[in-house]
Amino acid sequence: MLRRGYIVVLTAIAFLCAMASPASAQEIVTENGDAGSLPDTAQVIPGEVDEITGSLATLDQEDVYQLCLAGGQTFSATTVGSDIVDTELFLFDSSGRGVFGNDDNETSLQSTMPAGLSLTPTQGGIYYLAVSSFADAPLSAAGPIFDDSVVIDDVRYQVPSPPGGDQPLSDWNFLGTYTGNYLVDLTGTTSGCAPGSKGDCKRGGWQQFGATFKNQGECVASVTHE
Repeated sequence: MLRRGYIVVLTAIAFLCAMASPASAQEIVTENGDAGSLPDTAQVIPGEVDEITGSLATLDQEDVYQLCLAGGQTFSATTVGSDIVDTELFLFDSSGRGVFGNDDNETSLQSTMPAGLSLTPTQGGIYYLAVSSFADAPLSAAGPIFDDSVVIDDVRYQVPSPPGGDQPLSDWNFLGTYTGNYLVDLTGTTSGCAPGSKGDCKRGGWQQFGATFKNQGECVASVTHE
């Protein structure tokens, strides 16, 4: 009888702890100062993140975040709930080349990039997510990166195309029309896009971590333990 009562008490305590501390607490990242506008100056988010909060203070401002994606088309991003009237979202790969973007979702001027979409990355790794306001568009050295679009389920998505679609992000056209605070809800991010050992940085390995490191030395210095 005593043993049964002990088990009941332990079960009750476990239930209360689970109610007080959810198994998967939401990871929220706040813009640190002003996130950069290019991959080289992007704010690095090394691990899992469920929400990013930030602000576009001027019409010619864009914020770029370096993310680690799990792949398998699990990534999604949406600005629904942001103060900015008309947002834009653009995703770039680890070299800064365009993947796809969205201006307006199906029901509002907010932006949505859904998981499971044919344009959503299947390969995990480092990616860059840019937040801007309409109509501040990304450019490469050759011109606009997203100069074409496709319609999927009644939503128009920007896709890389000539003249600048095959080159990395290097500038913006600075034609934003709104300022204010934004939030980006995310899925499909993970940890694991940072070096786990000094050996991961050597023989050119440091270049596999996007624009996180400028050289091998910076990469090696970031490894705090083997």
